[in-house]
Amino acid sequence: MHPKNVMKRTNGEQKKPFVCRSRDKISGGNMPATRKISIRLTEAQYSKLEVLVELGEYTSVSEAIRAAIKKFIEENREQIEKASSMRGFS
Repeated sequence: MHPKNVMKRTNGEQKKPFVCRSRDKISGGNMPATRKISIRLTEAQYSKLEVLVELGEYTSVSEAIRAAIKKFIEENREQIEKASSMRGFS
C-alpha cells in the first residue's frame, strides 16, 4: 500500500482506509472500488446541495458531490495525465 494511503490512529498504529467493493445493484455489474472520505462544507454549501436534491437533480447530496468531483477531474484531465506520466520517470 502506498504510504499516502495509510492513516495514523491516535495511538500511533497505522490504519488502512476503508475501500468498498460492492456490487452495483442498479446495473447488475461490478461497481468500481470506492473510498469513503470526509469533507467539511459550510452550511450554505450544504443547503444549496440539498436544494438540488429536493429539485430532483440528484438522488442525494453524495451523488451531487460525486458529480462535481467527476466534472472537476474531467476539466483537469490534461494536467492529471501529464502528472501521472511524469511519475513513471522519477
